[in-house]
Parts: sequence; C-alpha cells; structure tokens
Amino acid sequence: MILAIDLATKTGFALGADSITLSGTQSFAPDKGALPATRFGKFNRWFALMLRSYPDISLVAYEMPHYRGRPATECLVGLATRVQEQCVEAGIRFVSVHSLTLKKFATGSGRADKAAMLVAAVAQWPDKKFADDNDCDACWLWQYAHDNVATPEKRSTNP
Repeated sequence: MILAIDLATKTGFALGADSITLSGTQSFAPDKGALPATRFGKFNRWFALMLRSYPDISLVAYEMPHYRGRPATECLVGLATRVQEQCVEAGIRFVSVHSLTLKKFATGSGRADKAAMLVAAVAQWPDKKFADDNDCDACWLWQYAHDNVATPEKRSTNP
C-alpha cells in the first residue's frame, strides 16, 4: 500500500494499493496564539495514526521541500524530516518527488500550474471530487509512486 502526502500546513494525502481508496486534506495549522512549531506535533500524531491504522503501508511518497523563504522552508523541511524519521523507525520505504518531476508526469510539462494539474487530474480520475490542490497533488504523487517506484524492478534502497 502506498501513502502519498503533499506536505504543507494543509497537507494533501492519498492512500491505496492498486488504486487510490482514500484521499483528502488534513490541516496542521497552529491553534490561535500557539507557536508555529506546534504544527509538527499535530503532524506527528496524524502521521503515526495513519501508519498504525493502515499497517500495510509499504511506501510513503512525498513532495520534496523547496526553499521558498524562512517560514515556509522551516515548515516543509520540518514535515519532511518527520516523515523520514517515522518511516525509518517503522521500516517503511520512502521517496521524495521533485515538483517539476511530478508536474511533468501529470501534465507533460514541468512548468504546469495548479489549474493544469487539476485539469489533468479530472481527466485521470473523472469520478473523483478533489478537496483542493493539495488533495489533487497527493493523488498525482500516489500515481507517480505507483507507476515509478513501487514496482519490484524500481524499488529504492531506503531504509
């Protein structure tokens, strides 16, 4: 089973074995007046619950963090670190996917915008109602991991 996550304060996720059976978004926004770092505790609890609730997860794919400026970078790198840490502890393989790679996979162009990603997603999954662009990106991450990483001949070596 593959769990794909589009890391952000509002994280998109997609889960499934041969096809996506569950997807959506989860918010890790700090409570009013709380330190921004509280998002990491919220994420840790949610991610650990996902791993416990779906013990067949054998691969986690996530979008590689980009360096967009201090607060956004701290958030994305912090979330990616927590994915890696929990996957290593659980013995689950993980892979990060660059956004340009994902955009090219989904649309044929590494420069595609969010609207183009959604148009391609609606064509790929015509019966799916996407919560937002985070859900959409997570579904594309799932599909990328399914097609390019999860097959036995393309297995990565971590952990």
